Amino acid sequence: MPDAGHTTEARPNRRRRRPQSNPPRIVLAIGTLGLGGAEGQVVELARGLHRRRWDVHVATLIEVGPHAGALEQEGIPLYQGHFRNVHRAAVWDALAFPKRFVGYVAWLRRVRPDIVHAFLFHAYVPSVFAARLAGVPMVVTGRRSLGNYKRGRRLALWVERVANRWTDLVIANATAVADEVHAEERLPRHKLEVIWNGVPPRFFAVPDRAPSGVTTLLCVANLIAYKGHADLVAAAAMLARDGVAVRLRLVGDGPERGALEAQARSSGVPVEFLGAQTDIPELLADCDIFVLASHQEGCSNSLLEAMAAGRPIVATAVGGTPEVVGDAGVLVRAHDPAAMYRELAALIRDESARHALARAARERAMTHFSLDQMIDAHVSLYKRED
Repeated sequence: MPDAGHTTEARPNRRRRRPQSNPPRIVLAIGTLGLGGAEGQVVELARGLHRRRWDVHVATLIEVGPHAGALEQEGIPLYQGHFRNVHRAAVWDALAFPKRFVGYVAWLRRVRPDIVHAFLFHAYVPSVFAARLAGVPMVVTGRRSLGNYKRGRRLALWVERVANRWTDLVIANATAVADEVHAEERLPRHKLEVIWNGVPPRFFAVPDRAPSGVTTLLCVANLIAYKGHADLVAAAAMLARDGVAVRLRLVGDGPERGALEAQARSSGVPVEFLGAQTDIPELLADCDIFVLASHQEGCSNSLLEAMAAGRPIVATAVGGTPEVVGDAGVLVRAHDPAAMYRELAALIRDESARHALARAARERAMTHFSLDQMIDAHVSLYKRED
């Protein structure tokens, strides 16, 4: 597995850049600052750069969201682009877009950043063109997941490929994600780097759990079909039919909640639907095994957090999960509730195996996925590219 930040080809000569600000000035752009994993990573990167005395600005192109408070406490300025309005029809957004885009370009010209680093499709596509029109010397975009959502959307892929021509560098959060970007977006390898996500220190301080006699399975993921919750509920039902005292706790919300609640009722398995939560360390402290049944995955933040907390991992071998977990967890086929059931049953019966996996998970997280490592890798890359 290649190291984060690896380079696979020699880089071409770059355009001449204006002298960098002192301290360096960077704009981190994203659609919203909601409770998603990518949003959390942007906030942590902004705070980390700010504490390293970078001049950091954050641009939210759609709406702000609950993470904004953490940035305001640090004194990090926020720009609101209002490219979309969730309370109006899509036609209004289309008509308003040119004005919003021009305003974004004007703001970038006033701020004069040395770097614009944009995350997620709806932010990095307009940010690339806006940054170039504003004369920003370095433009970076991020890929945080596999691109399945673009399949069948030829216009989106075409626009993305055009934006890539104007982008200096694309940072993926897993090698599997980088490989897909290279194949699907036809992005040259010299424009691709890998930097894994970072886990905040509070997750490494989660205490060990005293046995309670009931095995608690925890999954933290939005309730959308490709996260595989239906497979997980089916596996938990198999455990219950075997007489295993188990409860399944699902953190997250989404369109599949109703169907999953009906499935849980019909199968008779105790499932707790906790909705969106912010105090994940507390939930991890009350967890025996962390489970992720995704059908596709980039680099799951919740998986990294569970590893840092020293929880045994059972996850599907999709996307970036195998490179993240390594030998520190149990991997099973996706779309296979029976395989998930068998591995969970074996792990529940083997306390020593659970303890060994818990130790291995925490050690691997400490070695590869600390927050400082993620921030330092970005700083090194920004400076190297300058």
